[in-house]
Amino acid sequence: MAPFPLRDFFVNDNTEFLGYQTPISSTSEELKATLLIQLSDQGTADGHFRISLAGNVLIQASVKASDILDIPEAEGVFFFAQCNAEEVHLQLDSTTSAFSDLLDGLLDNSILTLNEQCQQIPAEELRLALSAAHQQGRPVGASFRWAIAVGVNKLLTIQLQALPVPERFLKPAYRQDNIPTMLMFSLPLQATMGDGQGFQGPYPVVFANTPAAARTALNQDPERAKMEFQKVICRLLHMEYVTLEEARAFLRKHRNARGVPAFNNVPDQAAAGHVPGSCHPPAKKQRVITEPVNPEQDAGGKSLCILTQVYQTGPGVRVLRVQIRYIRSSEGDTADTHTLVHTNSNNR
Repeated sequence: MAPFPLRDFFVNDNTEFLGYQTPISSTSEELKATLLIQLSDQGTADGHFRISLAGNVLIQASVKASDILDIPEAEGVFFFAQCNAEEVHLQLDSTTSAFSDLLDGLLDNSILTLNEQCQQIPAEELRLALSAAHQQGRPVGASFRWAIAVGVNKLLTIQLQALPVPERFLKPAYRQDNIPTMLMFSLPLQATMGDGQGFQGPYPVVFANTPAAARTALNQDPERAKMEFQKVICRLLHMEYVTLEEARAFLRKHRNARGVPAFNNVPDQAAAGHVPGSCHPPAKKQRVITEPVNPEQDAGGKSLCILTQVYQTGPGVRVLRVQIRYIRSSEGDTADTHTLVHTNSNNR
């Protein structure tokens, strides 16, 4: 954790903003996030922001198809995908990626289909069903996106979020950062965080056209600098997560989301229920936000679902506990080249 204010602010040149990469050791087993903010030469946060991810971590997620698809072809099927940090493309001035369509992922094999024993199975039936719906103009399918959100422990997480509708049916209002979504997966991130007293949230790396001028402005008035940083930090949310039926209701009739800013560095101005720089004030009736920890489920003795975290450690794989669905058969633990996972009954 970093105190605030620092003895001296460091400001990078704006030409480095888009190409900046979060520093990380080649031997590190962490997934790190850095908040990047463009400042004016007067130290105001009037430019763009983005979140940089880096790490030697293989992000793997498995989703039960029937959790998001209400068609017979989804029964007994699990979607599986994996990527590294460089393949998570978060949008400029956003905490999320663009939505991608399930059918597109099945067609280009970036999303695999597995059975309850973690064995890869053909996706042809699902592809045909979704393709037929597409040709008929029916909203059958699902959309996924990555998001950076804040957990109940005030730490950053990367999440896989979904809506039960094909991507082409999503109007602009359903593509905003602060919308209710179905949470499929969550993984904690490492970040340089404020100490929680003088400063809340991730400590940003800042950029300006004239770094020396912006640095002087920040050093002259650290409290003002904190308020400027808050304009962006308030975009990091305790998000709202919904069930399949709630997601469908939201898609039928749009409503304001109940996600709220997770950090407030301007407490004197929060009494009215609005943090400066946030997109929306908190809803009058706030939804209880919790981290999604799914219990193990006994499916008639055929399978169990547990939560695991996968790290790529050179030629081998190490498994730690996190929120990712892993399927284990009743006859014993299974793993194959697609899941890169092995665990045992004591690893819970």
